[in-house]
Amino acid sequence: MSVELTFLGAAGTVTGSRHLLETDRARVLLDCGLFQGLKALRQRNWQDPPLDVRRLGHRGRSCQ
Repeated sequence: MSVELTFLGAAGTVTGSRHLLETDRARVLLDCGLFQGLKALRQRNWQDPPLDVRRLGHRGRSCQ
């Protein structure tokens, strides 16, 4: 199986970077940045994620 990891950097007011992990069967984009700058943006770092992480699964199947 071929595996490739690409570092894509950050943009705008976000620190850190994005990473794209690719295999022969899947592509996964990981966003590891934090907001910086204005207080309204920084406060987003402590908000709940905009998705129900309990519903993430393997190969498109739910964990529940």
